[in-house]
Amino acid sequence: MKGGSNFFLKAAIVVVIVFSIGMIVQLQLEFNQMNTQRERLQEEIYYWNERIAELEHELSLPFDEDFVMRIARRRLGLRLPGEFIFINDLHD
Repeated sequence: MKGGSNFFLKAAIVVVIVFSIGMIVQLQLEFNQMNTQRERLQEEIYYWNERIAELEHELSLPFDEDFVMRIARRRLGLRLPGEFIFINDLHD
């Protein structure tokens, strides 16, 4: 009888070890995915912080005729009479 209970004890220990290894592998995979996501989000935060700095700089500029013309050209695609706009769609 002692040999039978010893077998079940060993089997239970093996099951617990296999389960523990499976959980460790799963947690490691989740950890790696979260690290990848964290790095991507940090890059996105950096991009948006740079964009905020650009917009704050634009807001600090005086609201004069040059500012209005610059915004009209950049955002609305407007031009002055007699002015030609060349568009280069070749990428480096």
